[in-house]
Amino acid sequence: MNRILNARGAPLLAALLLAACGGAPGTHPDDMSATDHRAAADSHDEESERHGEQYDPDALELRDRTAASGDVYDFVQDVYNPTSVHLAAAGEHADVAEQHRRAAEALEAFEAEQCGSFPPDTRALCPLLGQLAGAENTDGGVRLQFRADVNAEAVHAHVECHVAFARTHGRDGMDHCPMYVPGVRVERDEAGATLLLTDDEASIPLVRRRAQAHVTATE
Repeated sequence: MNRILNARGAPLLAALLLAACGGAPGTHPDDMSATDHRAAADSHDEESERHGEQYDPDALELRDRTAASGDVYDFVQDVYNPTSVHLAAAGEHADVAEQHRRAAEALEAFEAEQCGSFPPDTRALCPLLGQLAGAENTDGGVRLQFRADVNAEAVHAHVECHVAFARTHGRDGMDHCPMYVPGVRVERDEAGATLLLTDDEASIPLVRRRAQAHVTATE
């Protein structure tokens, strides 16, 4: 594939990748929308509070244990807290809640960066409507060819906005738009053409079909 030149949004993309490193299952930014991440955070906060309420620092008990020393067994007692498991669970849920909040913030920051030039009402329509003169299959996706009478820079920026918008708000309700295929990303090749790519091989045909449908609709 051609060397990618576009670096727009690189700092926030790096933040997204950082947020995706490690973490509990489901807490990566693209695992769900920002709204769902915040709902998950609230749920884990509730679980953390529930476990915290069950922890009693004064609930101490004696536990018998056997310590072996050579051929001699010493029966001793130590003090432990049977509710300490709830303290640990409260901390784990609090950590996961924070991971979900960071994922939501990363998505929202990325959308704000990519969509800052576009009012919210323009994000409800696929920006490829009436803009495509062609869609050429390429490795990993499709190369978009814009009509000669459109501002290619503006459309490319709008495409970037929609990719970020889809990641933040979910992909329901935009079944016709190639930018709303899960895992899709927008890049540029050496000639400056806009590329829609995905690392999911099963999604590549869908990205291509949706892009091509816009070309057919504008002829």
